[in-house]
Amino acid sequence: MADTLGWIYIRKNLSDNAIRIFRELTAKHRDNPVYHYHLGMALYQKGDRGGAKQSLQTALSLRPAKDDEVKIRELLTRSVRIGRFSMRHPALPWVLPFAVFMLLLAAAPNWACPRGRPDPAACDPCTRVLIFSRHLLSARFASFLPSVLVGVGVFVLWVAPDLLFAGWRSHWLFQNAIVGTLESTLPPEARSDWLALSLRIARAALLVPIVEELFWRGWLMRWIINPDFEKVPLGAYAHASFG
Repeated sequence: MADTLGWIYIRKNLSDNAIRIFRELTAKHRDNPVYHYHLGMALYQKGDRGGAKQSLQTALSLRPAKDDEVKIRELLTRSVRIGRFSMRHPALPWVLPFAVFMLLLAAAPNWACPRGRPDPAACDPCTRVLIFSRHLLSARFASFLPSVLVGVGVFVLWVAPDLLFAGWRSHWLFQNAIVGTLESTLPPEARSDWLALSLRIARAALLVPIVEELFWRGWLMRWIINPDFEKVPLGAYAHASFG
């Protein structure tokens, strides 16, 4: 009953009354993520972004329902302050890691790398930007087994052609004046360097999937449906998304 009354206060923009109710509820029910979420909403509505951030992070730590988790993360995005930015541009945490990563890739050929090794600091700016978006990330698995099976399937599709059709990459369909030629970006001396190979594998297996998911599925596909993309649930798509 108290939660419903607090929610009514939020809808009527009576933030102080809502905050009072939800503070009492969170004090009595410390392990209820919904009450912490609603307290965060009330604090955000009042303009207390620091308090909202703390309440929303507490709600996330209590493992809310999946639908609530998505809403909490999106509200948290609007509550976080980074430097002089107050998150007036909600797309920034979704887009910036991918944009920085692509800029780093474009600039990579111009870096002077001693002994043929890729500079470990080259990944640092992108990693720092990814930290900027950490409140959007979750370690929870919605569908663990299907995810693993899809990953194995993609790996097989990726590797199988090389095992079945040796030299297919050299076919003129895949190397020509239009699409270019297939060349490694690693210099020969780096291909037996454990550090260079470890960084390349980490980038491909850990960094790239995250920045691409944030940009493509987290932002772009929702933005195509509605420029106010936060109103579109994660995972939604339209026919135009594949155009």
